[in-house]
Amino acid sequence: TVRFTARQPGATTWIDLIHPADQAVAWVKNQECVDGVTDRFDIEFRMRHRDGSWRWLSMAATARTTADGLSLIVNGRDVTERRLLLAQIEQANRVNRLGHLAATVAHEFNNVLMGMQPFAELMQRPSISPEKVARGSREGIARPMPLIAAVFRNFLRSMGHLNY
Repeated sequence: TVRFTARQPGATTWIDLIHPADQAVAWVKNQECVDGVTDRFDIEFRMRHRDGSWRWLSMAATARTTADGLSLIVNGRDVTERRLLLAQIEQANRVNRLGHLAATVAHEFNNVLMGMQPFAELMQRPSISPEKVARGSREGIARPMPLIAAVFRNFLRSMGHLNY
């Protein structure tokens, strides 16, 4: 239960208790209901707790017009713990995706290196002619370079570092 009291420093209205980043949206939703644009709204926002911390609230409000005028029936609940758990799950999923991505990059890079290895070994033999070494360099080492570059471009793109 959120109780607005004049004892909360710096707060003159309920909107003063809402986190600055959430105030505009909360105010607009409230005003739309008061002005009759809509008869209900649902919103989640941060509100200052009396201990000074920010708590996430889920609020549903419904406008009712009676003989006494307009009333807003508001139901709110603290969803801070749910938000924290969802953030932890999201972080774990990001780490998991990064692990899969790193494994894929390592696998693709290893495939390219394994294809290059026989040519590198061939070039180290003293009995191989310079022409064969040059051909091996072109075919076995230089040819896979665009594939290596593509693997790293895809990696960087998936990490949000490339836009094309």
